[in-house]
Order: sequence, then C-alpha cells, then structure tokens
Amino acid sequence: MTAIYHLSFNKAPPLQVNGNDQFISIAPSIHNDLREDVYSPQDGEPLSITVAWLIESHNGNKARQLEFIEEACKISWLDGSQAYKNVQVKVPPAKLIGKNQDLHLALYVKAGEQEKAWQFDLLSDKISQSNNTVFVPALSAPIKIKGRNGGMADSRSRTLSRLFDIGLEEPIIMEEQIGFDLEGHLWDAALHMARWLHFQLNKGSRSFLSQMLHEKPSLQVLELGAGTGFVSIALSALLSDSITQSDGEIARRASILATDLMPAMEVLQQNIDHNESSRKKVDLQAAVLDWEELKKDSKEDGYDLIFVADCTYNPAYFDALCHAIQSSLHPEGICLLAKKHRHIDEGSLWDSMKKNRLSYELVHGCEATLAEDSSHAFTGWGLYKIQSM
Repeated sequence: MTAIYHLSFNKAPPLQVNGNDQFISIAPSIHNDLREDVYSPQDGEPLSITVAWLIESHNGNKARQLEFIEEACKISWLDGSQAYKNVQVKVPPAKLIGKNQDLHLALYVKAGEQEKAWQFDLLSDKISQSNNTVFVPALSAPIKIKGRNGGMADSRSRTLSRLFDIGLEEPIIMEEQIGFDLEGHLWDAALHMARWLHFQLNKGSRSFLSQMLHEKPSLQVLELGAGTGFVSIALSALLSDSITQSDGEIARRASILATDLMPAMEVLQQNIDHNESSRKKVDLQAAVLDWEELKKDSKEDGYDLIFVADCTYNPAYFDALCHAIQSSLHPEGICLLAKKHRHIDEGSLWDSMKKNRLSYELVHGCEATLAEDSSHAFTGWGLYKIQSM
C-alpha cells in the first residue's frame, strides 16, 4: 500500500508582512491524515522539503493563477522532532509583488524535473505502487503586503490550501484547517476515490458507473460526511468535463448534495465556491445532515449515487451511517464507500450493513489485513459497492 503523508504547518506564515521584513518564521510538519503519525524516513536519509514563494494574481477570473517566484530554502527532514522547530524563511523583495497580487508560501517534495511541484498529481502511478510513499504539498493562505490591505501583522492563518491535478484544465483547490479537527481536513480514502472516479469516467470506460451515467438522463448524487467536499467537488468537475466532451451522450443534468454536520459547513462551502469555474454543467450544493436524525424517506425519491469516504473510523456511528445509506438510496441506486482500513473494531461495519439490509462488494483496493507487528491495527484501503438487498 502507498503511504500518503501531508505537508502542513504547525506554525503557519503570518497573514501580512511588512515590506521591509527580511525573514518570517514557520514550523512545518509532515503527518498522516489522522495527524497522529509524524513522518520519519525509514532509511535514515533526510527528506528534502522545498520551501518556495508563489505569487497569485487577481484579475476577476475565479480560476487560481499561481506563478513561481523563487525558492526560499530547503529543509532536511530527519524525524518527527522537527515538527515544532521554527524555520526562518527569507521574504522576497516587495517590488516583485504587484498591487493586485498576493504571496503564498509552498511546501513540497520535488520529484525529478516535475513542473508545478506545489500541485499534487492525483493520477500519478506512484499512488498505486505498493511500498511507496507520496507527499501532498501545502500552500499557505494569501499573505498581504503591509500598508496596502490593512490587518494585523502578527496574525497567522488557521487554514492552508492544496491543489490537485485530476487531469482537467484546472486543478482542484482545497482549503483545510490547520489543527486536529476531524471534519476540517482531507482524508486518504477521499483521494483514492477521486482518483478511481477519474479512470471510471474516462472515455471508453465500460464500468458500472460509466454505464449508469449513460443510461440516466438526470443524475441525483448525495455525499455523506463530505468534510472538505473533495469527493463531491472532484466528481462535479469530472462529470462536467464528461458531459461537455461527450456532447450530451451521458447524463445531461447532474445534481450533487454534499452533506455533513454544521462544524464542517464553513470549509465545505468555501471549497465549493473556490471551484465554481470547474463545474459549469453540474449543480453542487452543501447542506447540514445528521445521520442520527435522518427519517425514513420514500425510496422512490432516493439518490442514484451515494458517496461515503473515510467515515468509518468510529464504530459508534456505523448503525447511523448504514441507516442513512438505506434511507437515502434509490431501490436501483448504488452507494460507493471508500475506507482506509485502520483498526480491528471496523469489522462491525459489515454487521451494521447486514442489519440494514445492505449488500457490499469490494470493487477496488483490498480487504483489511493486519499490519506487521500488530494485533489490532489494519492496513490497506478498499472501495466497496453497496446496494439495497
């Protein structure tokens, strides 16, 4: 299984710098999606992290336009003890920043002569290779030049951005929270699911998903536990591109409802707004939905497709999740559930599925296997097709 680590900030750059400032301080981090495992190189060789300045121009176009200015420094990452150490980063000359431009500080691990290394290539073969490690770059919030936009010079952002190349004209832009709030950051299963969706929707695919899209004149989609909204946003962009490229041969109308609890709504809505230009053919909305308060709906009005990505880390909610799937799914609909296998207690998910009269079938990835030297931790990830019995 490929190990995915996320670059981040324990101490983010300031939201504003003085034009005369020569250095700012940051504290970078590299961790897994749960943020409880800080990366340490297995071979003892330090990992080289590039710290670079990018410039963002604002010209009325919602598509993000980022350009490389200069490399600020490199960090040799040895182990988790570096996660809270300050690093001094030289600020580029103020004359390089125009009136309608902002700075961003990027953290990334560059592979070879890779262009735009601050974007994560979700289609890279490295993600599907076993015993491999990939690193998701991070981009700071916009940094203003003091004296032009006001604000406090010592305030620091609590969010960062990530850019994902999913094979379309524009990258997907995702904002996530810096910290340990579970609903405010990206999860590995969501990345795997979006990658799988790209290949399923490619021209010439004969998968059950591609067949459904060709047979349905209008597609109703629901995501449960959307979090940052990555799966819904990626799907909306891929569907919009497919509808355009196929000249109407697949579903002419698609509506996606991305749902989660209230604490997730701010980041979820921001991400939907950030990616508006990539989904001209698909309606994407966000809504609050509590699985435990969901009432039984009419099955005739259920959703054609339901997506669930990495919502299975807490067994206490398995019954509520399975009830939500059964209550919301059209009799002929399909639910796609992606999960990163984490611990042995997750086995009760399948009992909850049967209890709620749901069948399940592994369609991609692998079943859970015990991690080496562990009696309770699982490894791997799987994508399951779920249907009403």
